[in-house]
Amino acid sequence: MPRKAVLPVGGWGTRFLPATKAVPKAMFPIMNKPVIHYVVDEAVTAGIEQIIFVITPNNRSIEEYFSPSLDLEACLEQRQKKEALKVVQKIPNMAHFSSTPAKPRGQYQGLGVAVLNAQVLVGNEPFAVILPNDLMETGIPCMESLMGIYKELKCPIVAIHRVPLERLSTYGNVGIKCLDEATSRKLPKGPYVRERVWEITKLIQKPDPKKHEHLSDLAIIGRFILPPEIFVILENTPPGYEGEVQLIDAMEELREKGQRIYGYEFEGQYFDTRSDFGYVEAILNEAYKRSEVRSAIRKMVLSREGYSPIERSITTAGLTLTHKPEKESVKMAGTFEKVTQSLMAAGQIDSNVQTDRETEEMVFRLILGFPPEPARPADVIELFGGDYFPGTFAIGEIDQNPDFLCGETSIGYGPWVRREIKREIKAMKDVGRLDAGMIGVCNIEDDVLDLLSHKFENGRRLCDMIALQEYTDIFRRLTLALLFGETECELNTYKALNEMGGAIALAIVAGLDEWPLHELLKISLAAGLLGLNLKTSAAATSQIHTPGIIPLDLCKSSREQVNVTLHRLCEKVEEGMALDYWQDYEKQILCGQPRTLVVFTDDYIETIFDLKFIERQLYHNPNLTVSLIPRARQYGNDASYEDVMRLLEKPVFQSLKLQNKNGRLEICADGPRLGTVNGLKISQSVADRLKHCDAVFVKGARAYEMLQGIGKTAYFGFAVCREISEAVTGIDAETGALVFIRQQPYQRTFSGFRDRRTRPYEFRHGRTSFLCRVTAKDCHESDLLPTIYRDLCEHGNHALQEQTIQIAPFLDDLKNDLRRGLTLIVRPSPQVARQLTAVNEYLSKVAPCHFYYESSRFHFTIISLITACETFDVKKIPLELYERTIREVLTLFSPFEVEFMGVGATPNSIIAKGFPVGGTLEAIREMLRYRLRAAGLGQGLDERYRSRGAHITLARFKAQEGSEMIACLDKNCEVSLGRMCVQQAQLVVNDFYMSPEKATVVAEIGLTGK
Repeated sequence: MPRKAVLPVGGWGTRFLPATKAVPKAMFPIMNKPVIHYVVDEAVTAGIEQIIFVITPNNRSIEEYFSPSLDLEACLEQRQKKEALKVVQKIPNMAHFSSTPAKPRGQYQGLGVAVLNAQVLVGNEPFAVILPNDLMETGIPCMESLMGIYKELKCPIVAIHRVPLERLSTYGNVGIKCLDEATSRKLPKGPYVRERVWEITKLIQKPDPKKHEHLSDLAIIGRFILPPEIFVILENTPPGYEGEVQLIDAMEELREKGQRIYGYEFEGQYFDTRSDFGYVEAILNEAYKRSEVRSAIRKMVLSREGYSPIERSITTAGLTLTHKPEKESVKMAGTFEKVTQSLMAAGQIDSNVQTDRETEEMVFRLILGFPPEPARPADVIELFGGDYFPGTFAIGEIDQNPDFLCGETSIGYGPWVRREIKREIKAMKDVGRLDAGMIGVCNIEDDVLDLLSHKFENGRRLCDMIALQEYTDIFRRLTLALLFGETECELNTYKALNEMGGAIALAIVAGLDEWPLHELLKISLAAGLLGLNLKTSAAATSQIHTPGIIPLDLCKSSREQVNVTLHRLCEKVEEGMALDYWQDYEKQILCGQPRTLVVFTDDYIETIFDLKFIERQLYHNPNLTVSLIPRARQYGNDASYEDVMRLLEKPVFQSLKLQNKNGRLEICADGPRLGTVNGLKISQSVADRLKHCDAVFVKGARAYEMLQGIGKTAYFGFAVCREISEAVTGIDAETGALVFIRQQPYQRTFSGFRDRRTRPYEFRHGRTSFLCRVTAKDCHESDLLPTIYRDLCEHGNHALQEQTIQIAPFLDDLKNDLRRGLTLIVRPSPQVARQLTAVNEYLSKVAPCHFYYESSRFHFTIISLITACETFDVKKIPLELYERTIREVLTLFSPFEVEFMGVGATPNSIIAKGFPVGGTLEAIREMLRYRLRAAGLGQGLDERYRSRGAHITLARFKAQEGSEMIACLDKNCEVSLGRMCVQQAQLVVNDFYMSPEKATVVAEIGLTGK
């Protein structure tokens, strides 16, 4: 086991000049101890016996700090300061301290040289390297965890931590893969959980994510355990980043020589004290551990900034408030005073609060559905990004009657609110919670409208902070608060539906043990259609299309309906899924490797099917653990924590109950307090689970709309039967189609909901709907490209092998090629064009007989408007109408990126494979097709083939020979050809081969949307 730790402390600390002229950065105080004290303490706790400082003459105060101070000790003893004396005397005895001067290796410096300076003191044994800039707040000290892992694996290991991509360029970066089974078995469960240890496949120093140099979002944080062999490599490591010898480069060379290196993804907070923010954050973190300091800091912040926790949450959503001076109180009058008094009388709010501001905070926390222990703002930003706003739009926008409104909200804001409150009152009466003559009922609609218009000082109203997807829950909370002084009063308005549907579901899942997992997923999604005939559109916060639902009849017994319900569910399963990422899910979650999955449940009935699906997944992957997050309480007909715990007592779930007892299935009691999931309103308990999981599985259409941009790989499953679901997915809501959508970290798989009026779409039977600017279907089309290209190139390789390639006409006589057409194209960037030219030069040397494009021909097609033919007559084409129609579409979209990766053969050509990022390109194509046909320009559209992807033709085949070409293409099937940002397109009249002398640019049209 390592006994020695090297601490490089020889830097000049230029970021903190002029302070570091006199005080080394490592000696900057964190409360009453310097930074380096915390690091040494961590090392000693881990079992390190000797601390080796690599030091410069200007940093001698570090040595003095860890040396006895006889004068100070005498002074403290004389003044009877016994506790302080013990603290001071303990420091030199923490470990054996030694130091070595920091000397350059020739003209080179860097962390690698600093470590090399310690070679003599380290000797021929494994050792730790600890960077004092990096402080961690972890349950088990990070270094202790590394030592425990090293004890089992006997291999180099480094601490790693996930950071936002925009910050990755300041760290080392690693590529990773899962541990093999033999290695995984060596690691104990407990402090060093297996699923947080990775085998490293590559290490690089400070990549630039903008240039896509990064390997992952895992940064190397300053804790290493290294073998003595690293010194030999460091002696010969050439200078790397910024002309310095980098330790990361030496570790990569060690790995390339066959030494396995592991990474431990530590749990907890990380403070980078190299930066102003990280240093201050570390101070505040330490200060907040001391109650007297914590309260003083809070008072200071409130007096200067006026922030309250709810305002911080609102600020995170982009609804920044201005703040009142402390002496000025919130005016409590009218309806706000009424709801406050009601909540106080019921004991929901402490009547002894000191200020009206604190009262206002408590009221709106309760109304908006914040949990008692909300997630830290820093965790919310880490999980959802700084620009996260849940849902499609805020209900306050309805007041302006924007043109994206459809369905029930289009009647106007006031009438819509009144109608929804009437529904709430009726539901309360139906369940016996409300008497018709109760005081306050007659004014409830006015009171709710008044509260929704409650303004903060920046002019924003409460209704501007409520997403459409959560309005029904918040309206209920408002109504309950006004009438009863409670916001969490459970109203089981769907009791009959849940009892009936639950009995049917339990009877069905008892017979699903032999079903394949993919089929179980589909039936669990289809279960979301059960009983929708008994729910209002308010429960879905959107108009429900009924043709695709599976109705239930409360007048019949559950036993009578089991068979017919199962039959309808099986029909939906046989239909398949309109969007299906099952293979990706299976590969990531069910691969047999250690995985942690967070699952958000939805409706009670479908949760019964979800539990069976989870049970089978746990059986399929014995290394899978699941954190199930139902709603905290009963909201609508959603499954609550108590519902799930009761279901586990059912005989059909006894196996799952056992998994709950042994820790592989965890049920979270602190789930959402609304009928959907709002990332701004999660509890700290939920945030911790999300931070540490491998993926998230979310049930429900509303939750899908609310969790766009979540910083985890997320899978969303639901049946499309709502108007808004149709708009965001691009799938016909009348079919009740099933979708299973994958979303990469921080990705949004739909966007531009407010632009939906610009994208009309005609579904079957001539029904016209309005879709988002980019839908989930558009993104799915883009994600299918790897498979499309693979199949296309396999077909091309087969044609080369069998010598059945299609030879294009006129290649030896281009002057006589009279074919012309009209096309909307994109030219590659100069960087990409250079890469493509280099590929063509290489291929032309191997197989010179083919027709290779020069760079002036390179392009990818957005859409073929009129396929090149000899009858084309530009004078008969309404070019101005084409241009105007295309311009109307393109100016709606913002620029997007395309990555070119790999070269392959089709049956008639050689192509560079282009992969658009996101679904923007497919959305542009779909909108163009609709608009062009509506303008009478559909003839000839996509006549030759329907454009997909963004491939660029490099060459056309001229001869039936292919063996050498196949070998070359195989070598370059995954070669990186660069990435470009598409900012404009060209409308061109062109020949078949895009000859520069024959192609005429009609217009250049920019993508200028926001």
